Amino acid sequence: MEKKIGDSDFPMMVYGSIDKNGRITSGSNFSCHRESNGTYRIVFSLPFSEAPAVVGSQTNFGSMGESTLDQITFPFVYKDSCTVLTGGSSGSAEDRSFSFIALGPMGR
Repeated sequence: MEKKIGDSDFPMMVYGSIDKNGRITSGSNFSCHRESNGTYRIVFSLPFSEAPAVVGSQTNFGSMGESTLDQITFPFVYKDSCTVLTGGSSGSAEDRSFSFIALGPMGR
């Protein structure tokens, strides 16, 4: 079934920037915890009513030596949280700074 404007709850957006140690450098309405090398957990202060769309990018590498193959992925996205993986161009998990946006219907 196709969703149309007005069919869902009012949209909610959570966004922020995280340094490679898991510290929030900008944004609000979430917390972040570095779980292991290249693995972070973001918890939304208010849950969405369904799993949001989450996009992100590595940021603030500090030099032009960053590879375009360096990555960020979101293997688990839930109403109240998501898992973030960052890594280098070889596919290895590495702590990296990143920014994200989560957008979805507002929870009740």
